[in-house]
Order: sequence, then structure tokens, then C-alpha cells
Amino acid sequence: MGRYHALQYHDMASAQLVAVCDARSEVAQHYASLYHCRAYTTVDDLLANEQLDAVSLTVPTSYHYKLAIQLLESGIPLLVEKPIAQTIEQAQDIIRLATQKQVCLTVGHIERFNPAVTALKSLIDSEKMGPVISIHTRRVSPMPTQIRDANVAIDLAVHDVDIICWFLKKRPHTVTRFGHAFTLGDRDDLATIMMAFDDAVGISEVHWLSPMKERKLTLTALKGSAELDFVNQTLRWMTEGDVAWRSSSVTMANALSIQLAHFVACVQTGAKPLVSGEEGLLALQVAVGETLGTEKL
Repeated sequence: MGRYHALQYHDMASAQLVAVCDARSEVAQHYASLYHCRAYTTVDDLLANEQLDAVSLTVPTSYHYKLAIQLLESGIPLLVEKPIAQTIEQAQDIIRLATQKQVCLTVGHIERFNPAVTALKSLIDSEKMGPVISIHTRRVSPMPTQIRDANVAIDLAVHDVDIICWFLKKRPHTVTRFGHAFTLGDRDDLATIMMAFDDAVGISEVHWLSPMKERKLTLTALKGSAELDFVNQTLRWMTEGDVAWRSSSVTMANALSIQLAHFVACVQTGAKPLVSGEEGLLALQVAVGETLGTEKL
């Protein structure tokens, strides 16, 4: 994801990309040259030579903890790509340190900034469809070769877990997780996560076994229903009495661009980010199958 973050920061009017850092010198030099900034191969050198206002941490998941702690110790506002960390304990440490340092911390749950998701969130909050009672998501694709240190639930299901909890404004009280490694000996490449809330259910289905990429959500409410396509950024819905689907007018946009602009604005103004570290932790907890309490979000 680093290359995409670098491009968006380079093109952003409200921020200046000053440096990229990658352990592979040739990669760092390539993107530094492409986006007219400086290149580093270690975070130590980056921090020693730059006065940074914010950082996107887009390294593999297994490196999130070490580097997030190092950056937060330096007092630098941080966007950590999802998942927030590899383990719950690591995520809790990251959140504690950000709180202690009073530094902005957000997690890269990019679907919150998808225009179709934003439109459905507004529709839910308007209560036109009544209370939501069921959300089912399906997120499947071929195996991504760049993901070598996370299973499919931690890599993919966290997206949909976050959206389901955000839509319902609750955390599940019971989580049941099924997983299997069909092609990867040490990691699940297929998983289904079932979440029970006080008055709703959520199901996240993910796998890396499909030849085609599919990202969809189906929602049922007491007085209506909705269908959303994350990839095509389309939304259709109906309420009681409708005999056909209504299509919401959604203007396609780059969700990453919106997300990073939001992060920069939060750093500049001190506003609370849309996705908190605690919400990133919640998505991770559910993805690994931890049962939670019924505390509202």
C-alpha cells in the first residue's frame, strides 16, 4: 500500500510528501525519484534527518508493532494500515502509547471512506429502513502474493467487521469464527465470522480461493433492505411498499485519497479521526474470534 499512499500525499494540496522509507534501497529510491522526495531504508535514519508532522505506516503486519511504537515514542501522528497489529496485546500497547503521548492515531479501514458506504451509513442513520437486523458481507479474491504474514480473516474480514460494527454502533457480544487452510499450510485462506449483537446478526465471509474479486454487502432491516458493491461503489435499497429497487446517486471517488486527506486534516486541526485505534482493535478482536461485551460504540 505504500506506493499508493505516496502518490496520494504527493498529489495532496494540504500536505507535502518529504520522504519515503523502505528496507529495499532500490524501492525507496524509485519512489523518492518518482515523487520528488528523499529516500531512507530505516526508520532510525528517517527520524534522525526529517522533521515529520505525520506518517503512514504501510509495512507488512508483522512489523506494525515495532515501528508504530518507535514512531509514537517520537510523538508523530500515525496512520497504521489495517490491521492495527498482529495481536490484541500489541494493539493495546499501541493505543496506550498514543493516548499517553496525546498523539493522533488512526487505522486504515479504507471502506469507511468509500462513497457507497458513506451513502448507506447516512441511509441507516435516517431510519428510513427501520432498525437493521442482519448484515452479510462477502469479500473474496485470488490469493494476493504480497500478503505473507497474515491470514485471510486478519487481512480481509477486518474491513467488514469494522463496517458492520460502525453501521450498528455496537460491538458483538458473541463471535464464532470458522477458518481453514486449503492452500496455505500455516494460514487460513478461507474464513467465516458470525457476530451476534443484542438485536442483530452480522456475517463476514472471506477467502482467497476465487478467480474473481468480489466485495459485496447485503443488509436487512425491519422496514427495508439494501445491497452495496464496494468495488463498483453502487448502492440500491428499498423500503416497505416499494415494488422495485431504488438506486442511490453515488459519485465514484478514490477512498484512499479521502482517507488520507481526513488524516491530514485531523493532524492539522486536532479533530478526532473517523477510525480510532480502539475501533481498529475491535476489528482485530472479532477477526481472531474473541468474544466481547455489549458495550456500545
